[in-house]
Amino acid sequence: MADEAHVDSGLDEASGSAPASAAPRGNLLALTLTRLVLFVSGLIVNVVAVRHLSKEQAGVYMWVWTVVGLTTFMPNLGLWQLVTRQISREPERAPEFVATSLRMTWILSWLTTALITGYVWLMDGRPEVVLTAFLGGLTLAWTATSQMVQGALHGLRRMGLEVPAVLAGRVVFVVAQVIPLVLGFGVAWVYLGRVFSAWVMFAMLMFQFRRTVGPIPRRIPKGSLKALMGQGRTYGASVFFASVSAQADTVMMRSLIGLEEVARYGAPANVLLQLAFVANIVSRAFFPKVAQLGGDPEKVAPELMLQSRILLLLSIPLAVGGVVVAMPLVTFLFGARYADSSLPFAILICTTPVRFLNNGYGFTLTALDRQSERARIDTIAAIANVAANLVAIPLYGAEGAAVTTLCTDTLSYFLLVRAVRRDVPSYTVFGPIVRTTVPAVVMAAVVLAVPQLHVLVRIALGAAVYVVGAWLTRGWRMSDIRRLSRV
Repeated sequence: MADEAHVDSGLDEASGSAPASAAPRGNLLALTLTRLVLFVSGLIVNVVAVRHLSKEQAGVYMWVWTVVGLTTFMPNLGLWQLVTRQISREPERAPEFVATSLRMTWILSWLTTALITGYVWLMDGRPEVVLTAFLGGLTLAWTATSQMVQGALHGLRRMGLEVPAVLAGRVVFVVAQVIPLVLGFGVAWVYLGRVFSAWVMFAMLMFQFRRTVGPIPRRIPKGSLKALMGQGRTYGASVFFASVSAQADTVMMRSLIGLEEVARYGAPANVLLQLAFVANIVSRAFFPKVAQLGGDPEKVAPELMLQSRILLLLSIPLAVGGVVVAMPLVTFLFGARYADSSLPFAILICTTPVRFLNNGYGFTLTALDRQSERARIDTIAAIANVAANLVAIPLYGAEGAAVTTLCTDTLSYFLLVRAVRRDVPSYTVFGPIVRTTVPAVVMAAVVLAVPQLHVLVRIALGAAVYVVGAWLTRGWRMSDIRRLSRV
């Protein structure tokens, strides 16, 4: 069978009430709403931070969060995906899985917070920066525990239950960070707002889970914690090396060049990193169903094809349009002093299609019990990324890091699609690429023809042209909407 056994090893009978097996509709709508809220709130805070902090302070803000991002694998080892997969197959055991995973996450979170704080203290040593790192670790702890509860809700295909928690948490996220930034408080105050918002989201998710699914048992089966941690090898490795591929350049830039170059690169990079939430909408929506169909490649193929078509439909216009309006969009978001970030932005946004597809392929491999293959590919990409950045960053700075990211993501694409085709040989993506690229080129021509308009008006016009064009080329169909409503 697969790389890892079920979490059953060490987990006994379910404790808690069993949720209804029938999945309510509206899961994709719920995921879209929550991921849109995450993206918009993250964009608002990043833009305000870049505009109100000096480049040196902005560099600290981005550097610390990148260090936190590189340790995201540690608090829960990425096992929320395993929780989702197992609960989609054994929904009656949801309370038991959540109890075990939360226990594990709390233990690992404190170790992670200590590691983050110690690393930043050694690298910088300024009290405010060290305090910022400690608060970043606490934010990661609450976020990691929330992921486990969200993973359970996704496994039950009850994504709508997370909407109130995400909305409340992200409102606090924006208010608690924007106010200190506008008032000129230090970076540590901004991170304190992150801690509070993460706690609010976790508290509300727990309330929703207990109210809808049932109480979480205080005792966990003997050996279950050890069994769950034993599963973390491949999941944790995958999350870690994926984080290295996506964010190691920022940490390396801090050491090789300096904080101001981190700010020049991080301003567009952090915004584009938020776009992963868009891909997650689609990938997470399909994940439980693909996990249930894992033993039947012929049934998985149409689900994977639909997933890829939607990911391309969303990412191709982002890449093409982003290159066309790179300069006016960057200066609109971050101000004229960040005009030199336009070229890194244009290069980085070209990664969007492969990054979206890679996100979907990664979830697919996990759903098909091929997590070790996913981890192996992430490891190869991470090593290639770090090696290339050691050369590119000292020579070419932010532009070199952006090109390295594009090359690494492309390498991951070829490795991932080859791995997926081993299990789903009938899968192909050529047709959807053509049907979405042609209208995107038309969209770019229209946007280039009206340079006198405000950049937001040009984006809206381009989006309208693309939607019509993609319908004419059958990049999307009305039947897709009906199929997506049943995800």
